[in-house]
Amino acid sequence: MSESMLKYPNLAHNSTVLEKRATAKMDMAKKCINTSRDYKSKLKIKARVWEMCRELLEEAERYLNLALENAENHNENFFIEKDINFLNHFETDFQKSIK
Repeated sequence: MSESMLKYPNLAHNSTVLEKRATAKMDMAKKCINTSRDYKSKLKIKARVWEMCRELLEEAERYLNLALENAENHNENFFIEKDINFLNHFETDFQKSIK
């Protein structure tokens, strides 16, 4: 997707593309959390996974905020705001998991 955005710069501000990038980052963060909860995972792996999860959630938040700024209609706003709410709950759960 990054290559497409370089080739077609107008995609960098497309709210649908930004939202999809954000949800992909959230999906990867879910996989990281699942890996960290696996009792077979080594401590070094778990530490790296937590860091990756933090980075992925930050990127997802950035993409969702950009998507919201570039949304062109009420329906787009509605779905992006739902994703932002989900992300906020997800981040809260993530913070509880690492304590």
